Amino acid sequence: MGDCGMRATAGFDEWLGRDRAARSRAWLSDDADAYVETSVGASMKFLLGCSDERVRELIREWWDWKAWSRSRWRQAGSESPAQSLQRMHKMTLLGGAGLASSFETATGGALIAMPHMGDYLCGVMRMLAESRPRHVLILRRRGETNVELSAFRKLELLGHRVGVERMNRVAAIRALRVLRSDGVVVAFHDLSSRWGSVAASRFLRGFVAFVDGPARLGIAAGSRVLVGVAVEGRSSSLRLAADIDAQQFSNDSLGRRELAQKMIAAVEPDVLARPAQWNNWHLALEALQGDGVADLSVISM
Repeated sequence: MGDCGMRATAGFDEWLGRDRAARSRAWLSDDADAYVETSVGASMKFLLGCSDERVRELIREWWDWKAWSRSRWRQAGSESPAQSLQRMHKMTLLGGAGLASSFETATGGALIAMPHMGDYLCGVMRMLAESRPRHVLILRRRGETNVELSAFRKLELLGHRVGVERMNRVAAIRALRVLRSDGVVVAFHDLSSRWGSVAASRFLRGFVAFVDGPARLGIAAGSRVLVGVAVEGRSSSLRLAADIDAQQFSNDSLGRRELAQKMIAAVEPDVLARPAQWNNWHLALEALQGDGVADLSVISM
């Protein structure tokens, strides 16, 4: 299974470079099996407790879902507004009977947190369809891309005023202002330290280090944190996985870790039930010590 320990050693950066190169080769050669010996296979084996054989099966499924997700991503930017709205309304909302009231009772705005799973762009639209028109700011690493700008601008058909920002310090300040003025901020919280500071969270059978920026924003604004998960079964669905009042968490490192843990724990049942549909296995296993605790000092994935 290759080096799935990824311990904090002086050679971590060298290992990371080899892993990225191996994943690039697998992608360019269209070879799903080659991912078994990368961080994708290591993450699945460690966090799911899978056998090597099961990991190979999951990676083939994951490869197919990645291709499907990529096609949906392109479709979101190229389809007509009417087609986008039709697809959004076909997405079943699970456990979201009180979602509209959650938006309305959010005294410090509403932060929507989503993992990269299923038709997540459509999932964002489905959640915002439950809200009255608001100022919506979407934080993305590549928010300037034409595909995503085109997709998210269609939210204006629902009456929202939409902005897409590349994540950085200035964008964080703007996001805080949007939340404090009763707006909505959308962020994806299953990302690694390339996207900002991280917090160690228990996830599946181990610890991972995902960004704590969404938790920081929610606590600073005193907002509602609405965690949604898009999944594919017989049809597309969007599950409201958690409705959290960020005001109950202290605005310090402990409070941020606690909220970040609740946010990632909310999506765990969906990842466990449909592991191949989660896009970010390559980011999950950041760095592990022998006892499985993330060493945040060496994370650079």
